[in-house]
Amino acid sequence: MKLPRELVIARRSVFALFAFLLLSLVFNTHLPALGELKPVPFRFLIELVCVVLFFSIFIVSWNAYSIHRQSRSVVLAIGFLCVAIFSFFNITSAIPSFTSSSYQQATLLFSFLWRITAAIILLLVAIERLSSDLSKRHSRWVLEASLCGVALVSFLVFVYFDKIPPLDQVNTWSYAVRQGLEGLLIALFLVSGAIFYYQTKIAQAHADRVEKSFLFAACTVLAMSEFCLSNFHQTNELLITIGQLYKFIAALSLYFSIVTVSIRVPFNQLTVARLEVQKNRSRLTGIIQTATDGIITIDSQHRIVLVNAAAEGFFGYEPEQMIGMNLNQCIPMHHRKGHAQHVDQFGKTGVSIRQMGIKSADFSVTGLKKNGQEFPIEASISSLVEDGERFYTVIFRDITDRKLAKEKMDQYHQELSNLSQSLQTVREEERKHIARELHDDLGQLLAALRMDLTVLEKRIPDNPAAQPIFQSMDKLLLNSISTLRRIATDLRPRALDEGGLFFALLSLQKEFNQRHQIECELSAVEGELILNDQISTTIYRVIQESLTNVVRHAQATKVQICLSQAEGQVHFKIQDNGRGIAQEDFRKRQSFGLVGMRERVRALQGELTITGDEHGTSIEVSIPTEPTK
Repeated sequence: MKLPRELVIARRSVFALFAFLLLSLVFNTHLPALGELKPVPFRFLIELVCVVLFFSIFIVSWNAYSIHRQSRSVVLAIGFLCVAIFSFFNITSAIPSFTSSSYQQATLLFSFLWRITAAIILLLVAIERLSSDLSKRHSRWVLEASLCGVALVSFLVFVYFDKIPPLDQVNTWSYAVRQGLEGLLIALFLVSGAIFYYQTKIAQAHADRVEKSFLFAACTVLAMSEFCLSNFHQTNELLITIGQLYKFIAALSLYFSIVTVSIRVPFNQLTVARLEVQKNRSRLTGIIQTATDGIITIDSQHRIVLVNAAAEGFFGYEPEQMIGMNLNQCIPMHHRKGHAQHVDQFGKTGVSIRQMGIKSADFSVTGLKKNGQEFPIEASISSLVEDGERFYTVIFRDITDRKLAKEKMDQYHQELSNLSQSLQTVREEERKHIARELHDDLGQLLAALRMDLTVLEKRIPDNPAAQPIFQSMDKLLLNSISTLRRIATDLRPRALDEGGLFFALLSLQKEFNQRHQIECELSAVEGELILNDQISTTIYRVIQESLTNVVRHAQATKVQICLSQAEGQVHFKIQDNGRGIAQEDFRKRQSFGLVGMRERVRALQGELTITGDEHGTSIEVSIPTEPTK
């Protein structure tokens, strides 16, 4: 498997350390011969490049975050800014006279300052105790305080460097302090390098491994640089140049570490994210362009900024013709003002999605084709704020065929309702006619036959054998007359025509109690039930069918019928205490009684509601006393 480029560079840097270490040993064994060289200009150039690298580390670390900075980033930035300043003063203090003991003392002090600062900064970063965030203001305060501290220390060094005992005189206590301090710096760099090496082994993320590898290399090289700088005795000794060369390598490793984490890795991630965004955009564009629904996106000025092929086809425009066009050109003139207000109001409500134009038969959203033809659409709208500007996306479809189909269905339903109403009317008229014929004609014939039988019985009074026959015939005639009346009442209750709805319901209640032995209560006011024949017949038939269902299915012992009239509506309710109607009973194909009840009520523009539970079944009906035409 091919390793990432940064990790390869980090590994090569580690191997290069050992090569430089071996080279240092070779130089150390040939110091007398190499000591004759004069590498001062080269050393000055290396130190200047190191200053530039340290300052670059500050710039990269300081600008790696925008709103909040990690304290680790702040420490790295400010710490290496201080290192850059001390290194710069280290160079400038040596410019007037490198061989002067006084200036050499200032040079040594600034050299110790940048090395101590670098050691402390790297150790703080290594122990990973800097995970909190700092705001821009707090970061700026820390920077200003650090710069003030650096300025104060630098001022003291330049002014009072001659007050400090010389650090380069052998066999003095100040020289011993210097050697101890240099040993401490070597130890700090080695400890930091060991920590970074351990973190390299346990790091999970690729960027962490790369960063820790470069930091490990920097700490190791700085330790080697410290070893070289602590062993020189002459100002022109080659070990100083070698130490500065190691300093340059360490600065370069630190720079690569910071750049890898702060710039290169985020840049690579940004590149991958950009490619992923492009891929998702291409995929989304393909989905939008192949969608069968029309999709249009407009800006806050209602200008079209995105449109798919389906939308162009719906409105009859050529591809790309609609881009930049105002949406009002796709809306009929009489709808434009209301539609614009609706869209603007929608943008202020904060609702993510709203359906438009699907309220029953009211298709309020209408599109306008290029040729001027209007067509109904069903649409959903969503709102999105991007870069401070609000955009609206509408997904819609042409529902012309659906609207025509619905209009046809409504027409067929209305025709079926009219046919059902006509059939009910014809049926009632036929039943009324048959009931009248049975009562008036056949009833009168049976009554006349009974009268003739009575006359015949009186004319043969002394025939004992004929008396039982006369009595049997009279009984049969009475039963026939009673049956005839019951059949006529079932066909058309005479009380409904003669006494009105109230007396017809009283007769129905009395007959129901007697025939089925089920308690039936009627609660009604006679004055509220003076209605026209059509409404009275409907109410009577619905109650009659309900009582029939109670007998057949409810297994009830009690039925309550309540009727009232208020605000131009007749309300009545039939409640039983039976087993209750189940939902599946409504879907039975044999439930013609329920269908007939519903059609009767619907024909009068009324409402019928049927509910059932373990306490029984309830049928509630409301019928206007004067239906609208």
